[in-house]
Amino acid sequence: MWLTRLSIQRPVFVIVLLTSFLVMGLFSRSKMEVEGSPRVDIPYVTVTTVYPGTGSAEIESLITKPIEDACSSVNNLRTVNSSSQFGVSFVQLEFSVGTNSQFAAQEVRQKVEGVRRQLPRDVDPPVVDRFDINASPILYLGLRGDLSVKQLRFLSDHEIKYRLSQVPGVGQVEVNGGDVREIQVLV
Repeated sequence: MWLTRLSIQRPVFVIVLLTSFLVMGLFSRSKMEVEGSPRVDIPYVTVTTVYPGTGSAEIESLITKPIEDACSSVNNLRTVNSSSQFGVSFVQLEFSVGTNSQFAAQEVRQKVEGVRRQLPRDVDPPVVDRFDINASPILYLGLRGDLSVKQLRFLSDHEIKYRLSQVPGVGQVEVNGGDVREIQVLV
């Protein structure tokens, strides 16, 4: 109610005030940096270890628990989540916001290397990977035409994939779908 009364009693003051807000807003907007796709660093690191033919209980006691214990002393660690499944162990480490995920991943690699000799001898080497939202796909390409599905798959595997991988800045090219030759051996 008081704003309405002020606007009626002192219209020049209100116009000057609103104009100054508008000028300050436009000035601030011109100084603000805007990026179309800014780099985002989400501090998550995963450790995946494969031990084929081993049950989830053994995976947890032989692999998951030692890796969790080793990684629990990493700097800026917020939470540890793990999953032990048949033949594979997943350990997900979440770090405090602002933590450099590259340094965190390097520290986790060192801790995992330190515990590696405690793991079973025939286990696959643990894979330490950091979650990088900036590495998400930026192009999906679908093929269709008068060729057969096998011919389209061959074309995408041997021509298109090669040419796209030669483009500067392309990190990885994956081909999915189509008919892929598969051989099953039953014993």
